[in-house]
Amino acid sequence: MEAIYLVITILFLVIGYGFFHGVLEPAFVFFLNRPVYVHLYLKPLKLAQTERLILHQHSPFFKRLPPKRQAYFEHRLRTFLNTVAFEGREIEISEEMKIRIASVYVMMTFGMRNYLTGSFERIVLYPDSYQSTITGYLHDGEFNPSHKVIVFSWAAFERGCCVDNDNLNLAIHEFAHAIYLHSLRKPNEAEAMFASRYQSIRNMIRDEKQRQALFDNGYFRDYGYTNEYEFIAVMLEHFFETPSDFRRQYPRLYKQVSEMMNYRAA
Repeated sequence: MEAIYLVITILFLVIGYGFFHGVLEPAFVFFLNRPVYVHLYLKPLKLAQTERLILHQHSPFFKRLPPKRQAYFEHRLRTFLNTVAFEGREIEISEEMKIRIASVYVMMTFGMRNYLTGSFERIVLYPDSYQSTITGYLHDGEFNPSHKVIVFSWAAFERGCCVDNDNLNLAIHEFAHAIYLHSLRKPNEAEAMFASRYQSIRNMIRDEKQRQALFDNGYFRDYGYTNEYEFIAVMLEHFFETPSDFRRQYPRLYKQVSEMMNYRAA
C-alpha cells in the first residue's frame, strides 16, 4: 500500500511539474510578461549585522527595499558569496569589497528567478588598470567566458559606484555581459524572457534608420555602438543609473528592458 501511495505521489509531482513548466509559466510570460514567481526560499540565508551595514552604506537599491525583500536580497547575496570565488592580484580583498561587488550583481538579477549564472565562477580583482592577458592592452575590467572569470580594477569599480548618474558603471557593464550569455544558455521560460526581449531590441538597433536616430540623440555613449554585445551592456548601465531619463527619452525601449530584466527601475 505504501508503494502505491509513493507511486501516486510521484505521478502527481511529475504532472504538476509538467503543468507548471508547460502551461502555467508560459502563460504568465506570454500574457503578463513575467514569471509565476521570483523569490521562494525555504530557509533564507542572512547576513551579519556588520555586513548588512555595508549594504545600507553602499547600496541605495537595498535601502529602498521593504524588509521582506531586503531579506530576499540578503539571501541572494550570501548565496553569491558562497558560490563565486574572489581572487586578488596585488590587492587584499576585504569582506566589504566582496559585498559591494556582489550587491551590484544581486541588484541587476533581482527580477530573475535563476539568478546564479554558470557564465562565471571567479572574480579577479586588481588595484587599478591591468594588462589583459587576452588583448595585451590596459583594461579596467573584462568578462572572459572561456575561463569563466570576470576581472575588475577596484579603482574603476569605485569610480563607477561613486557617481551613480553618469551612466558609467564598470560592474554593471561586465555583469551585463555575463547575464546576457547566461540567458542564451537557459531555455526555460523565465530566462527565455530575457533573450526574447533582447531579440526585439537587437532587431531595432539592426535597423539602420533607428540605429542612426539613437546615435544622433547622444543619450547612449558611443562605445555602445561597437557591437550588439556592447550595446546591451551600455544600455543596462543607463537603465540602472538614469532610469527616469531613459524612460522619458525612449519609453518603448525602456519598457522592453524592464520586461527583459523583470524589473521596474523608475
